[in-house]
Amino acid sequence: MFGLNFTELAGLFGVTRQAVSLWLVDGPPSSRLAKVADVASIADILTHRLKTARIGGIARKPTVAYDGRSMLELIVADEHEWLLESVRRSFDYATTA
Repeated sequence: MFGLNFTELAGLFGVTRQAVSLWLVDGPPSSRLAKVADVASIADILTHRLKTARIGGIARKPTVAYDGRSMLELIVADEHEWLLESVRRSFDYATTA
C-alpha cells in the first residue's frame, strides 16, 4: 500500500531486510505484532477512503498536522498507535459535523 521496497519496509520496523523476508514466510514475531497490526489498520483505512495510487505519496509527505513529519516517519518513531487514532479521527465524519 505504501509503495515500500524491502529495505524501506525493514526500516519502518527497525529490522533487517532478511527479517522482513522471513516474516513473509513465518509471519512477524509476537514482539512486532501490535505495530504490524496498527500499520495494517492504517493502510486499510486509507485504502477504503483514498485512491490507492496516491497512498504512497500521502504516507511519505511531511505535514503540519504531524509536526512536519510524514506518516512513515511517525511509524518509524513508534508513534503508530497515535497515528492510527489520528487517521481514524480524520475520517470520522460524525464527530466533525
